[in-house]
Amino acid sequence: GLNLDVFRLFRDRVLASTPAGKRLIELYYEHSAEAANIVLGDSRLLGRAVGLMMAMQIKLKRGKPLNERIVSGCSRLLSDVYRLASAEFRRDVPEAFALAEQEGFFGLPGERGFAFHRLSE
Repeated sequence: GLNLDVFRLFRDRVLASTPAGKRLIELYYEHSAEAANIVLGDSRLLGRAVGLMMAMQIKLKRGKPLNERIVSGCSRLLSDVYRLASAEFRRDVPEAFALAEQEGFFGLPGERGFAFHRLSE
């Protein structure tokens, strides 16, 4: 099943290691309750979110980069949540994407990202 400790380790060991990652963490805590309520209120969004988190968990546990399918799926999910979200949420989403891309947190080829961090160590 889903193990949130894997995501906490990613937050603590990868995101928290850079100023951009620290800002992403701040944005997450600022908007996560609203995003969760939107996702929990729509069974299709919830199913997609759980599937993406399971796929991400596998990659993170193995220290592997996220593939394009996962990154695209997350982007589409966030876009769907964005359409239903508050003005404050919509204001901050572009900043979050820019920070993640700047730091390579998506772990796609050519980015320094978390592909090089083994979270189980």
